[in-house]
Amino acid sequence: MDKYSGTIIKNNRNCSLYSEHSRESVEGDIYELNSVGFRLWHFLTDKGFKGQLDLPMDKNSILMCFCTNGEIELNYSIEKKTRFQQSHNLFFLPNQEPVRFLAVDSNAVEVFAVILESNAFFNYFPVDGSPLFMDFKQKVQKEKEPVLLSSTNFQLSWDMKLLINSLTESDRVDVCKHIYFQAKIIELLGLQLEQFMTINSQEDRFKGLKKDELERIRKVKDMLSKNPEKSYTLLGLAHSVGTNDSTLKKHFKLVYGTTVFNYLNRCRMEKAHHILQNNDYKISHVAEEVGFRYASHFSAAFKKHYGYSPAVLKNVN
Repeated sequence: MDKYSGTIIKNNRNCSLYSEHSRESVEGDIYELNSVGFRLWHFLTDKGFKGQLDLPMDKNSILMCFCTNGEIELNYSIEKKTRFQQSHNLFFLPNQEPVRFLAVDSNAVEVFAVILESNAFFNYFPVDGSPLFMDFKQKVQKEKEPVLLSSTNFQLSWDMKLLINSLTESDRVDVCKHIYFQAKIIELLGLQLEQFMTINSQEDRFKGLKKDELERIRKVKDMLSKNPEKSYTLLGLAHSVGTNDSTLKKHFKLVYGTTVFNYLNRCRMEKAHHILQNNDYKISHVAEEVGFRYASHFSAAFKKHYGYSPAVLKNVN
């Protein structure tokens, strides 16, 4: 890390409860915020990087790791590693050895990480909420080996991306900045744990499905989430993955707890929310971007989903 020049951010020195640092190089920028009970770390590059990035860890820490753009490999112990591609996971790390990020390619990369004191983390951790959570805590209590909450890294939701963006783009300089950040981190942790718990319960529900049946349902879900603006029919989706509409309808509800078109609507609303929050487009343009022919129909659907109209969000931003 000696190739990075370091600066202390002097936004507000009236508060001794947090400190900020920014480091820059030709390969990317690092931002850190340290406060009581947590530490935030953000790395951003538009052209990849060479070598490795070391993230120092405290003993008995919880690491919330999110790869919000690109692909990166994380080495978190000797001979233990995992690869992130716009995905996330949660770790318990008992030792003070730094975790190490390695570039996978030369494309743009963004990584957001939160390091929590384990005692603070378990004040919010719903141990009884899931067998997955209970198993995690039992392994953590041994304090000998690193523990992943899930063996699978899960894709980031729109809500997670929006929350992370609100932290990385924050221009707050007041003495309460650390309180704002802590509240957002707890909210982000809630979204992360909720997703783990939901997917774990889904896996219990679809144990009766064959592997190829489950793969078809996942392909449909991926199609909807990646291109929600497209027009779909149940029959067309079913044929695209080699099944019939009745089976698709039944299995999708079984696996994801909602209908195909309710899920599509949620994807459209999340994409629309993101567009409105980050751009100054007309409502009619946003409607077209997420697959609505008429702006009035889009506005009604948006208000039903979020409880407020897209015009309200547009005016706020």
